[in-house]
Amino acid sequence: MPSPRAKSKSLSQSDIQRIAVAVAAGRTPTVYFTAAAEMMEEGRSGKVVAVAETSQPDPLHVRPSRSNDTLAFSPNELTLTKPVRRTRASPRPGKARSSEVQGRNSGSSTASETVS
Repeated sequence: MPSPRAKSKSLSQSDIQRIAVAVAAGRTPTVYFTAAAEMMEEGRSGKVVAVAETSQPDPLHVRPSRSNDTLAFSPNELTLTKPVRRTRASPRPGKARSSEVQGRNSGSSTASETVS
């Protein structure tokens, strides 16, 4: 099932070459998982720690965020495009946050204050 997020462009050959150069220089480029990466949440990030021969089916060795494991992925399972952040859902109707309730009550007088 396609994700409601914007389409992520999978890695091209030139992207893989740039990543390989960065890894060879000791850096760990950040990549993001696409919907094609089964068992991984789309949009989750990871660090590329090694690049194998591109003739292999899964040449990119990635350490997903919040993990110590290194897993192999194919170029169509990864992208360099940072996903759009999800916006926080608005509060449910009828459920006011405590700060909203305090704000409403601070400027108004109560019935006991108006009786003299």
